Amino acid sequence: MTRPWLGFLADEARPPTGVVALSWVDTLVSRPPNDEDLFVAANLIALAVFRADDAELARHICHEEIGYALRRLSAGPVYLMYALQPQINLLRLDGYGADPDRALHGLGVLARLAGGLDMELPALSISAGQVRQLDEAGLPVRRVARETHIVDTCKFLYRHRRLDHLVQAAAGLLDRYPEAGGRGPHHAAEALWLGAAGQQPRPAAEALDAGSIPAVHLAFLRLIHHTARLADLGHEAPVVHQATRLLARQDILGGRYASALTPLRWRASLADSLLRVGRPDLAEPVLRAVHRESAGDPLVRRGTAERLGLAPDAEPPAQRDETRALAHRVLARLGR
Repeated sequence: MTRPWLGFLADEARPPTGVVALSWVDTLVSRPPNDEDLFVAANLIALAVFRADDAELARHICHEEIGYALRRLSAGPVYLMYALQPQINLLRLDGYGADPDRALHGLGVLARLAGGLDMELPALSISAGQVRQLDEAGLPVRRVARETHIVDTCKFLYRHRRLDHLVQAAAGLLDRYPEAGGRGPHHAAEALWLGAAGQQPRPAAEALDAGSIPAVHLAFLRLIHHTARLADLGHEAPVVHQATRLLARQDILGGRYASALTPLRWRASLADSLLRVGRPDLAEPVLRAVHRESAGDPLVRRGTAERLGLAPDAEPPAQRDETRALAHRVLARLGR
């Protein structure tokens, strides 16, 4: 089986990267002081620092965010929400690094919030009474905890290629959160295809024409992965039939998503399946169109360029110094 080029395809908000992220952080910290702006900037710069291979500085930023928020708890429960995201980011630093087991344990603790229970992690504790305050204030702590538990569990296990555990965990998450709406459960349903595509039932194309928007998107996801499975098996005619029909569904591909990059990834995956069964005549027009629109997704841009035989984009000038300088500007704000 070919390892999927793009990994998870489920719709999710994707933070900006590279110079776009740095420009955004600079804009946020140049405005008059505002705590919401400060936490957005801090979360973005922590991610940028991590991508620049400085995990320790990224951890330091997350801890400073949590401390800043906890010092201001008397101003309202929103500061617990501000503290929650850097705690999640600390779990992600473990999960994307060398210690996924600690991260997975932390996600299990975090998931207590989804049920309205207390949570105690090394950097942040939230009591059951505080969860009630968050609920009363209309702050989405339960949804954030639930979706983080689902999405990050699946991503950590897939990243570390623990596919048997991935399939088991995904099935358990779908059982645990049967009532969950939104996008989180899509990652668990998709994980079954990423971990054991050959064991999944053939999805029904008719599901694209009935049900809620999330249900239609999930059906589309399953059909994309089924198409990739057919390509793995070398079944040209079924791949061509299914991929071309899905690519023609502009009613779905042209819809609203948490990220504008989501339908680009879906089109790229379908084109890749066509290419792998020897149909560049059908794949390359799609890949060229995706490549033109892919500046916000380095993985898609590199992959489409490679498949089209294009020269890769020139490496951007080193941004390490600018990233660290912005990180220290943010830290100076958090130290107040």
